[in-house]
Amino acid sequence: EGSAVNLSALLLAREVPRKAPHIPEPDTFDGNVKSCRGFLLQCRRVFDHQPRTYITDREKISYIINLFSELRVLQGVCVVRSM
Repeated sequence: EGSAVNLSALLLAREVPRKAPHIPEPDTFDGNVKSCRGFLLQCRRVFDHQPRTYITDREKISYIINLFSELRVLQGVCVVRSM
């Protein structure tokens, strides 16, 4: 009887589509070095939970750049990229 209940639960779980957990979008990044690690971890969570949306590094970088709140942060990225 116990195995029949487990089998029924397993079959029911397969039939019901699972809803992905809600992952909030990270706050905009203002260039503060102290909040950089947390910001990048939040972005990583988004990428991990939406792998079909953010496939390439270019898509991930574009997503992150769109969350920069100030021009000086973008300027820093340009300087690093040109090195």
